[in-house]
Amino acid sequence: PQQMTVSGRWFLHYASALNDFTQMPAVIGLLSLLFLALAAALVTDVLGLRSRVLAGLAGAVMALFPCVGYTFLYLFTASAYCLAIFLAVLSVWLARRGDLGWPFGVMALALSMGTYQAYAAVAISLALLAVLREVLDPRADFHGTLRLGLRLVTYLAAGAALYYIILRVFL
Repeated sequence: PQQMTVSGRWFLHYASALNDFTQMPAVIGLLSLLFLALAAALVTDVLGLRSRVLAGLAGAVMALFPCVGYTFLYLFTASAYCLAIFLAVLSVWLARRGDLGWPFGVMALALSMGTYQAYAAVAISLALLAVLREVLDPRADFHGTLRLGLRLVTYLAAGAALYYIILRVFL
């Protein structure tokens, strides 16, 4: 009954297997914080944050953001939703890695969207920030920045298409 396929959340059932839709606040909280910590670590790498203070602030903002607080109102799915945030961030990190990371980034984005479609906004925002960071880098050239932007746009479109194809199979 918790399968949310009709809402487009075809992966939520599998992601929630981590806690089997039960109320285990300590386990769910630890898993959720682990996924958020991993996501914050990848965000610092994607954005090239080398300062420990900025890296710590990135993690704090991710953990204290109001939407994350609201996620814990649905405790039985909180760890799955935090996994989806991690997968969205991981997808951008992988897509930036080049040729081998790109298909895995597409798959990670599809899995993130299959858990909760709204987390596509996390991937889109992070991809935009990565391109903006590249634009502001004085060592970056126009063609490299353009390639990065096109690679990220293509990966986002491919991830959304893969999500939709898998959704159609489940439906």
